[in-house]
Amino acid sequence: MQQFLDFMNGEIDISSTFIARLNKEIDRYVGSSEWRDDKMKLQTMLRDTERERAIEDLTKSANRMRQLGANEANIFKMLKEDYHGQLSDEEIRKYMNETK
Repeated sequence: MQQFLDFMNGEIDISSTFIARLNKEIDRYVGSSEWRDDKMKLQTMLRDTERERAIEDLTKSANRMRQLGANEANIFKMLKEDYHGQLSDEEIRKYMNETK
């Protein structure tokens, strides 16, 4: 068990048959098309999750700013500054309008 824990911490003891076999299997998997497919799926899922979170945060922020009396032009300006890299101007307007 200690050899496995050491392996997980980056200490590879290839004198251990188990660790050598484990390392070989990991290398095989990382070089496979299955790994590339899984990695692309994960990246897509993470990007989608990040986008969903940004939309959720944007709608909450828009509502809070309205409660504080901000006008729509100022709300848009502030949201554009905060979400410019994640959402287009059209998307920001769309989600702002959905929360009215």
